[in-house]
Amino acid sequence: MCSSDLRTVLANSGSRLIAPGGEQITHEPRIYLSSNNGSSWTKAKAAGLPIEVNKVIVDSVASRDNPDDLLVFTGGPISSGSGGLYRSVDAGATFTKCSGLPLGYAVGDEFNWDVDLDADATDNAVRYLMIRTKGFYKSTDRGNTWTRPSVQPRRNFGRIAADAVIGGRLWAGFTTGETSFGLDTSTDGGATWTAVPGFDEVLDLDAVNRSEEHTSELQSLAYLVC
Repeated sequence: MCSSDLRTVLANSGSRLIAPGGEQITHEPRIYLSSNNGSSWTKAKAAGLPIEVNKVIVDSVASRDNPDDLLVFTGGPISSGSGGLYRSVDAGATFTKCSGLPLGYAVGDEFNWDVDLDADATDNAVRYLMIRTKGFYKSTDRGNTWTRPSVQPRRNFGRIAADAVIGGRLWAGFTTGETSFGLDTSTDGGATWTAVPGFDEVLDLDAVNRSEEHTSELQSLAYLVC
């Protein structure tokens, strides 16, 4: 199995893992489950996913309150038929297609993917998505439907990360061959964005919060690969 960004999701039981990715030769989507901390694995049925070549899962995110509720993005173009973003509420046994994303957009593959998913830290219904050249998208119904807010980060060539503890806190990092724009942050779930000085091109990022007391927004730390 291969994946560009293998997200291994720990389930509530403390022993079950969900690993989305793809088949290495045909690049069809695959999801594997383990109920014993990875000692053995079984393939999920994944009914509803496009079992086609070049539809490897390039990104995924699980609900913070229920890891059986997950979103997966398959490679290739987003279409009204197969390909795009899918949601499962039963740990990958079945999937339904999500709506509101730009049809015809080429998501990429396991080597070069152009989408980035994350989930809000405190609002379990909110998901975030950055689509390269298309911008920032948000869902308020666990990923079923998506909208593109009118207010956007400064650039749309980028990655997005949500703080692991503070709700509504986002980081968007950019890389472009034009003017360097670096890093933007939002404290209101993407309603407004502020530039973070001192960064040029950001290739990837992750956002966490180490503090047990959340008295200052500066306690949110962005770890960057620039």
